[in-house]
Amino acid sequence: MVAKWVHWFVVGWVLSLSAAVGIAGEAKRITGLVHDTHEQPVAEALVVLVQRHGLGDDRWVVTTETDTEGKYTLELPSEWLVPGAYYFDGTIWAYADGHAVSTTRGMRQWRADSKDPETIVLPDKQPLSFTVVDSQGAPVVGAKIEPHHWHTGNIVPDEIAQRVAATTNAAGQATMQGIARESLRNVNVLADSHQRFRLVDRSAHEFTIALANTGTLKGRLVCDDPAIVANRRIIAEASEQLFGPPVGFAESTTDEQGRFEIKHLAEGEYRTYIDTPEQAAFCPRIEPIVVAADQVVEVDIEYDKTTLVRGQVVARGSDKPVVGAFVSVRHGTISNRESVLTDEQGRFEVHVLPGTVAQTLVVMPDEFKEWIRVRAPLRNVEVPQSEEPFDLPPLEIAKSKTLELQVVDKKGAPKAEIYVRVMAEGAYLAAGQTDQQGKATLHVNEDAQPDEFRLSILGQSEQSGKVTSESPLVLEYRDPNDLVNVKVTSKPTPPELLEPEVPQHQEEIGTLIVAKEVLIFNDRMTSWADLSEELERRAGTKGGDLSMVQYNITRAAYEDPVRRQEAQNWAQMLTDTTGVNVQMYRILFNAPADRYDVMKLTDQWPPGAEHPVNGRVVDADGNPVADAQVVLLVPPATGSRQRTNNVTLRDGQVASTDAYVVKYSDSDGRFEFEFPTPRTNVIVCAKQGFAMVAASSTNADITLAPWSRLTVHLPQDRKLGNQTIMLYVDVANSPGTSTFIRMSQGSSESIAQDFTFAAVPSGHKVRVSRLLWKESEEGYMTGNSYGESYRLETKPGMTHHLEYAKASIEDGEPVD
Repeated sequence: MVAKWVHWFVVGWVLSLSAAVGIAGEAKRITGLVHDTHEQPVAEALVVLVQRHGLGDDRWVVTTETDTEGKYTLELPSEWLVPGAYYFDGTIWAYADGHAVSTTRGMRQWRADSKDPETIVLPDKQPLSFTVVDSQGAPVVGAKIEPHHWHTGNIVPDEIAQRVAATTNAAGQATMQGIARESLRNVNVLADSHQRFRLVDRSAHEFTIALANTGTLKGRLVCDDPAIVANRRIIAEASEQLFGPPVGFAESTTDEQGRFEIKHLAEGEYRTYIDTPEQAAFCPRIEPIVVAADQVVEVDIEYDKTTLVRGQVVARGSDKPVVGAFVSVRHGTISNRESVLTDEQGRFEVHVLPGTVAQTLVVMPDEFKEWIRVRAPLRNVEVPQSEEPFDLPPLEIAKSKTLELQVVDKKGAPKAEIYVRVMAEGAYLAAGQTDQQGKATLHVNEDAQPDEFRLSILGQSEQSGKVTSESPLVLEYRDPNDLVNVKVTSKPTPPELLEPEVPQHQEEIGTLIVAKEVLIFNDRMTSWADLSEELERRAGTKGGDLSMVQYNITRAAYEDPVRRQEAQNWAQMLTDTTGVNVQMYRILFNAPADRYDVMKLTDQWPPGAEHPVNGRVVDADGNPVADAQVVLLVPPATGSRQRTNNVTLRDGQVASTDAYVVKYSDSDGRFEFEFPTPRTNVIVCAKQGFAMVAASSTNADITLAPWSRLTVHLPQDRKLGNQTIMLYVDVANSPGTSTFIRMSQGSSESIAQDFTFAAVPSGHKVRVSRLLWKESEEGYMTGNSYGESYRLETKPGMTHHLEYAKASIEDGEPVD
């Protein structure tokens, strides 16, 4: 059958050649050799090739072991070599005890281009250690950790994954020996729930995985044809995050009535993939599903009637039909995707949901393997609901020419892992990434005339590569810092400036947060009645410490007229009866607000809870730090508008703390929160320094790293307008929630040339950006960055100075 929902397509377009062009009835034999890094043969190595693994298909896999000379032979049955639209890229996997997994491509023998053995080199084993804890920090015993996503974009076969998997011990710890760190993108953690964790830091060999809380998904497939929804396999998969907690994945099978249930599913937003019969008259329109912690989510997935669409792949300048091309057709939602092969006329037909449809040519047939897709803007087609077939515009391919290039730095040294985009008159032609020699081989239309090469590194902006040689084609990549006309110096901070003064907190003003169903006062949830008792007890008129309470209301609570009026009424009553002035301060539009809005009073922990968030703040010498600001950074709610916490530091303190739950350390440096927030981070600020750690219940010491200082001289040009400085601090992300810290100096009204950041987190990468302020059409002053940002790593107890040269003016804009 057609693999209509191969979920690897969603993970990434990693196909390179389809086995669909294999000749039916002709068996295949692939031979090779496995040796170690010393070129010694490896005997009894497991060798695996996965021929087909679509979610709607039977899995085709062949395995063997090497002989005493390290040789292997893979026999592929002839019945597997029939046309079909399924995933296959020819990756051959190998593993042996005492070594690490490795791969090679078997496409040369597959395509009869070569009879040379496919050699696989196994690296030495490398320990990769994990500690698995639950959302409250307790160790998870018996969790199985398996490698999942390989650096080539492939999924590690089960046969290999089971051999190298590790299981956590009583301390929640496990070590995998058979995977090289640089080759592994993420791992699966199999406990009560199945969760996937992305390994972000490529240099790290130890990871702590804090599992997400779980909920239950109950669903029902609803269709006019009951046979379509019975006994259907369903995959639920959450979108993977660059930072933050693990995401969930699971599968289930519907009963005769189309019902299914998945328990222990990590909270998150899920896409689902459903095995649907080929060319069905009905298809599910699958919307994202949000699973919340400790809740049962019930959904109906409804099937709509489909429309038959017809398409064609055309070879430009040739009358020959393009037979066996692999085409993907996206329709409905992101989870709706059909895969199909072109027939003997180069045509294809699929059933799609009415609405927006996009088609993509994924894999060329062998006969046209030297041709390439004609690059054109993505053309979405609106398909109506119709009993008649609907014709899609043709997909074109053209003869190609090879473009070989090398990227070097300003000294001529090769630059690896540079992403290259080839352009012509602003249109995209091809893209690729350089290897360790800085080289890349790309293919463009034979009549294409590239006029620009855009170069970039992950996480940085593109730049036009300078052509230093046309034959061979050599491009110069300039370090972004080299594009900034600035001189940077560093020196030890004078002793009297090592501990900048930070603002004192005001104990007499309490902060109340009004969410949809709960109230949050200081570090705990409360009710209006309990709050009334507390304010009356703490009223300054009665010898207490409070004279005013400012309340903030979340956006969802404010948009609920009943909740908003309730808050206003209670505020007035509390003011009248307790003697404490209760007044509204502002509306919260941020990630914490979304988290507060999904909480219920039943979530509250009583005093003496099993997992409070606590610790002791100490300076670099281990001395307790009193009056340190401790901010609990709660993770965004599932499905939140904001996925990260954006924190502003000002004068060595977190600003706008009314959006967060905040404490101050006591005379012994200790603090404790009772607020029930799983997977949190804790930010600590004091004149002695800064720290950001994962929340813990162990009363552990949190050591402050002394501040860095950063000073900037930025010449101003009044013709341009006012310029200011913004810092973005890349803090190390804990398992809690992704957090970005920013700091700014200067204002849109006053012009200054010298800026001082007296308290900058040290030991982190900092991006220094310049903002130019201009008046918008609406009359507002807006600051936009210009030029490249300068990147540096701050050092404890050091002052870093940036001396910018005066910017030139081109077309009324500043340039370096």
